Amino acid sequence: MNKLSLFSLFPLLFFVYSCNSPSPQTVQEKEKIDTAATIETDTTLITGKFKGLLQTNFSLTSCDYIGEKYTINDKTGQLDSVFAVIDRNRGIYPPVIEVYGQLHRIKGIDYDGELTVDSILSAEGKNYNNSCIPYDFWCMGNEPFWQLQISEKENLIDLYLPMELKTIHFEYVKATEKEKEIIYIATNKKDRIEIKIKNGPCSDGMSERKFNYSASIKINERILKGCAVKFGETISE
Repeated sequence: MNKLSLFSLFPLLFFVYSCNSPSPQTVQEKEKIDTAATIETDTTLITGKFKGLLQTNFSLTSCDYIGEKYTINDKTGQLDSVFAVIDRNRGIYPPVIEVYGQLHRIKGIDYDGELTVDSILSAEGKNYNNSCIPYDFWCMGNEPFWQLQISEKENLIDLYLPMELKTIHFEYVKATEKEKEIIYIATNKKDRIEIKIKNGPCSDGMSERKFNYSASIKINERILKGCAVKFGETISE
């Protein structure tokens, strides 16, 4: 083939390549389709009952889908007062609520969806019986009444002192074992707590409940004695 014939083919080759190559508009349209397909795949709209822990920023930690958190769109306008009443009467964060509404599940940076609340079915302070997030131990005692939750899943060691209307919060620490005792030692900016839990029969002294663990708490220089329950245990009455 002579040089003239070869160069005469360039316009034809360019035309064929241009026809087969995607235009900028075609690429953009394809990206829109791919994005739409991703959203459709990752999004689920569910209507029904939902249970979870109501957090102070009015998000919900799900009991139905463990590990998921949702923002809340409160159509009832009542969650604020529900939270305030439970906080005042029980003082243990967060309340456990069951609601009816719609869950729009779509993965975000901080949340896994939005829960629209149409009605509130029940609400009560979190306790060792109704907490759906696994905890290490829930300790309690009388004279004075106190409760303490230890939870790696929620990253907390919270001591609740209702007579003083306060909760002392510590970040979760791993336990050590010494002489058949499970020991947690944690500090915050003002306080130090040492918790010793021992396997053995325990009674709270005010009911017929029988626990499988005893607990001793030293908060600063103060000593508290009581019983403890492990997550998932059944307490005999």
